[in-house]
Amino acid sequence: MHAVDAYEVSLRERGLAAVSVARTRAHLDALLQLEKLGGRMLTWLTPARAKRLYEVLRTTPTRFKRAPSVDSHRNALAAGRSFGRYASEQGWLSADPFAEVKPVGRRRKGKPQLHVDETRKLLDVCIAERSRESIAVACCFMYGAGASEVVSRDVRDLDDGGRLLHVTKGKNRYRVRTLETTEDLRELLLEFARGRRGTAPLFGVGDFDRPTRHWLYWHCRRLCRLAKVPEVSPHGLRGTHVTIALGAVATSHSVRAALAAAGASAGHAPDSPITASTYAAPGSVAKATQKAALAVIQGGRR
Repeated sequence: MHAVDAYEVSLRERGLAAVSVARTRAHLDALLQLEKLGGRMLTWLTPARAKRLYEVLRTTPTRFKRAPSVDSHRNALAAGRSFGRYASEQGWLSADPFAEVKPVGRRRKGKPQLHVDETRKLLDVCIAERSRESIAVACCFMYGAGASEVVSRDVRDLDDGGRLLHVTKGKNRYRVRTLETTEDLRELLLEFARGRRGTAPLFGVGDFDRPTRHWLYWHCRRLCRLAKVPEVSPHGLRGTHVTIALGAVATSHSVRAALAAAGASAGHAPDSPITASTYAAPGSVAKATQKAALAVIQGGRR
């Protein structure tokens, strides 16, 4: 279906991360059954057929002999709706055929996370190992960064004598930010970068050997086992960072107070759905949550 190819090109032109584009394309391939139905005219995709396609996707076992998870088929439906809106805007369809398709099932909320004491144990193990792998895992918590954001860092992204780490690209504009490194990590990061070209991957061994997010996932679980804490993913560490900073401990009040004050100065009521983060400069909220999370972890060390 050429329309899906055109939609994929539009996603890339919007600057979406390559991994996001690939995931969206995979969802559309499965939902629209492009291998089987891709030769049909786009106008064949009516609301009734869109509903049936979702039902087939939701109930058909995958190669692992089980039906797709709720998150998986609901994400596919979301991709279908986005594609439907695009096709409608282009004038190829009169309306989004997936607009009235009702998603089924309840999504899982978040990834498994660590508690405060468990996080300290994991970070102690990471710092003690002093390897590229362990420091990359530590960065997921320290900076609240995603796996792809960590492994995509180049040597040149470590700036100002190792004090700053620039995230130059992400899934959206809010992911582009500058993070302050900690004393625990600064010297190690500078050691990884010393004498290497600026475009070399920071956590790679050579100038072109860039690790993958799967590499980071494997080492994250390995280090959790060494620290004798529950095994979590890099995404779980990112969630731990936010939870500790904003919800689980008293120090999160400073972040909430800052957001509330900024919202009030912008003329919004305290319970307004439009928060200060809507107007905050990209990275400013992330910087506040990073400092709050580190204050808890470092302040609680004996």
